[in-house]
Amino acid sequence: MFSFEDIKNDLTERQKGLFNNGVPNYLRHYTQLPDLLKILESGMLKLGDSNNYNDQNDKSWANAYKSKAKTGLYSLCCTWETELIHHWKIYADGKYGCCLKLDGHKLIESVNYNEDIKHGLVCYKKDIPIDDIPDSVEKELLPFTKSWAYRCEYEYRFICAYESYINLDKDLIKQVSISPYMNRLTFSYFGDIIKDYKVDVSFKGLEKEN
Repeated sequence: MFSFEDIKNDLTERQKGLFNNGVPNYLRHYTQLPDLLKILESGMLKLGDSNNYNDQNDKSWANAYKSKAKTGLYSLCCTWETELIHHWKIYADGKYGCCLKLDGHKLIESVNYNEDIKHGLVCYKKDIPIDDIPDSVEKELLPFTKSWAYRCEYEYRFICAYESYINLDKDLIKQVSISPYMNRLTFSYFGDIIKDYKVDVSFKGLEKEN
């Protein structure tokens, strides 16, 4: 896994301010409304099978890791950056897209007791091609290493060898943002459902940087 010290030289001063003691202040998980409601109902975040990755390059790297490690690979992908149009378009596209803003310190602390779940920052390397996986990349770092071309993702990743879940206490959820493409009548309906879980929900475009 990679730490803040491993990536800080590639960050702007603003981005460095998004960390406290090397830990992201917030982690955002982009998803679709049905999955968000499932998360709120169950109180758990699922580490999903890497076989279901949409990104074929991610899938190739995941398969390489599984081949070398002789194990499965399940993951939960978040970003430590503020809301960017890239994240909305790629991970929460359409009128049912949403963003779950989580307390980074509390979320990471909550999984540290589970030795089976590894987590850390994804490091984007300038000397690594998108498609070919160099033998120089250590097996343990494969799930946390990507080509420099993907640096706009600013990813923080949780992985496990088997399907697993992270308990999501309500105090970890700082806010839910719903895609501005949803019409206001639909938002009013689903917004009330989300508020029943004692979660703050907003209907807007990109947030202010924080």
